[in-house]
Amino acid sequence: MTAGPDRRRLRAVVAVVSLAAMLPALAGFCASGVQAAATPAEGAGSDDPLRVDLAALTPSWLEAGEPVVLEGRVTNVDDQQWRQVQVYLVVSPSPLTTRAELSATSDSPAESYFGDRVTSTGTFVRLGRLQPGEQGSFRLTVPWRSLEISREPGVYTIGAQVLATDEQGARPAAAQGRARTYIPLVDADPSAPRVQLGLVWRVGAQVLRRRDGTYARAARLTSSMAVGGALRRVVDLGATAGTVPLTVAPDLAVLDAAQDIGTGRYGPPGGLVRRIGVEGANAGAGPSTAASDEPDEGPGPVAVVADWFDDAQALATTQPGWTTSYGEPSVDTMAVVGSDALDSSVEDATRAAQRRLLGRASRVLTLPDRGVASTDGLARLSGSSGTAPDDDGGSPPVVALAPRMLPGWDVLDSSAQRLTTTEGPLDVVVADPALADGGPAPGDPQSALQVRQRLLAETALLVGQGAAAGARSLSATFVSPDGWDPGADWEQAAFFNGLDVPWLEPVALDEQLSSARAYEGTPGVSNDAALADLAEVAPDATTQAALQLRQRVRLLATLVGGGRGLRIWYASATALAISESTLRDPTVQQRLIQSVTDAVTRLLRGVTLNGPQFVTLSSSRGSFPLTLTNELDRPVAVSVRVRKKGPAGEAAKARFSTDARLTIAPGQRETVTIEARVGQVGVTSAKAYVITTDGRRLGAPLAFNLRTSVVGAVIWAVLGIACAVLLFAILRRLWRRGRRAMAP
Repeated sequence: MTAGPDRRRLRAVVAVVSLAAMLPALAGFCASGVQAAATPAEGAGSDDPLRVDLAALTPSWLEAGEPVVLEGRVTNVDDQQWRQVQVYLVVSPSPLTTRAELSATSDSPAESYFGDRVTSTGTFVRLGRLQPGEQGSFRLTVPWRSLEISREPGVYTIGAQVLATDEQGARPAAAQGRARTYIPLVDADPSAPRVQLGLVWRVGAQVLRRRDGTYARAARLTSSMAVGGALRRVVDLGATAGTVPLTVAPDLAVLDAAQDIGTGRYGPPGGLVRRIGVEGANAGAGPSTAASDEPDEGPGPVAVVADWFDDAQALATTQPGWTTSYGEPSVDTMAVVGSDALDSSVEDATRAAQRRLLGRASRVLTLPDRGVASTDGLARLSGSSGTAPDDDGGSPPVVALAPRMLPGWDVLDSSAQRLTTTEGPLDVVVADPALADGGPAPGDPQSALQVRQRLLAETALLVGQGAAAGARSLSATFVSPDGWDPGADWEQAAFFNGLDVPWLEPVALDEQLSSARAYEGTPGVSNDAALADLAEVAPDATTQAALQLRQRVRLLATLVGGGRGLRIWYASATALAISESTLRDPTVQQRLIQSVTDAVTRLLRGVTLNGPQFVTLSSSRGSFPLTLTNELDRPVAVSVRVRKKGPAGEAAKARFSTDARLTIAPGQRETVTIEARVGQVGVTSAKAYVITTDGRRLGAPLAFNLRTSVVGAVIWAVLGIACAVLLFAILRRLWRRGRRAMAP
């Protein structure tokens, strides 16, 4: 039985706008006996006692004369036994021909009617009896001639329905289990342009790093990288691409976390800087608490995470060189803050991680939340570096945007566009989220099979639209869903094999961008309501803590000679503070970045300068000691500089000089001698500063008062004269005694 175009349009409308009360009536006229939907939510499950999971569909498109093979499982999720379980193929008699119809079907209730069961002999499968919790596999093979379809180009809905008998022997007319997906039929016109399809493969997750280098929610991350986890499946599925061009865009923070957890080595190169107290300190002082709540060692290595890291690294390095920025920071947050220092931290962390984790410099692809960014964010991004340092091509940065960001853009336009912003050019790939939206309910709409079939359906409709418009070229960009789990049947789905269809030509992202067209419009969403479902920018407290961290780490690195390695490690903490993945739950990340900043602040306080608050000199010149203390576990190189407080003219009358630079061993004290020369009598106020090797002040200054007086010189003069008179009197008396003794 074949339905005409009018009936097809009616069904598309019914799937979207019909009331739940109408569904049973509609089902009464259908052989499938479909139940009314409980809720019309996207991806909603079903109350069916038998759950159907689709695992494979071969071929992935309708080829004339070729049988259709649908594979999957039926699981008894009821608390009673079901007998005489039979699985049937169901296919819509006529296709969906517009993207609006496809979207409406994807959003339709799980129990929506879409076609009749194929009941020809040999086309259905008997599974027999299923106990509660038991499952059975099926493989439905239906010849081309048994498919009661119109054979018109478009997208057909295909699936499986299950009939069964309950414990009382009743066999309901309605299906007790169901699942559906899409299968396109495209005219085989060799002269028609193929869709140049860019495939961007995200490898990302939320990363929350503590101040000691270990990770919050590490168990969740480890589980995702273990067998059966989402990240494990994404990497394994990507590795099956074979010769299909695949643009792998890993989040470097995830690779970094995996390397740390996999090896059990945490913190910056050379380890964390810690406060250890001072040798010979007062007995009651006790050790510093700067790191007292941090473990001496992190958790041990995790083998499954190490394996995942090796495989993810291999996947990323065998494909063209792309990554996201470290932690996938929010471009809107960076624009709001407007700090070159923040931008520099993100860039430094990204470039260093690319070389350390992947052994190469790579281009950066920015993937904003749901493909939406502010115009200020885009301008800020265009002013950043999108090119590896050793790339002389001068390529601009690249961002993936949703179609709603480019008013006037049409699916028949090139998916590679070049914007002109106030800060410079910006390359854009238009990534329509519909390409990765997956299939209709029930079941997992984001399984590898459902995502692939939706991708094929969307591009098949694009080919039809392009043919009608006489388009000479077609292109599209698929970005895998954020946080995607391809499901347990990812391997059986044969994702990339199914993309080998006549109307697709997978290409590398670089090839797409090489033919970018100039966008003539003004980018941006049409109204604020379109931004309602997007994450906010990072809180001010978070960004301020991140900026403070950058400033203080530069001091710390100079102080202990940590160099670039220490600065880069903390730069990555700054990037993580504004990560897109934490914006919807910013409290945890805010606490973490503040904790890191506070820890560095306490470390800087581990080098102190002590001395008297009042110093007295007996003349206008003299010296006095100050004590430098190093409570860190690393040697520090510092010097002391003294400056007189007061107007510049008066300050010029006081001069101070100190010893050369000192290197103080861990937990030790050193005395520095201050030479003072004061040009006036009285009390002089001054401050002494600890100075790093690059000339910057460290910590709070030591304030003291210096008293000088010429009274001391007068006293010494009087004492000298008195001594001379006394000596003269003694000599005179001795001389007189000598003369008397010699007299006759």
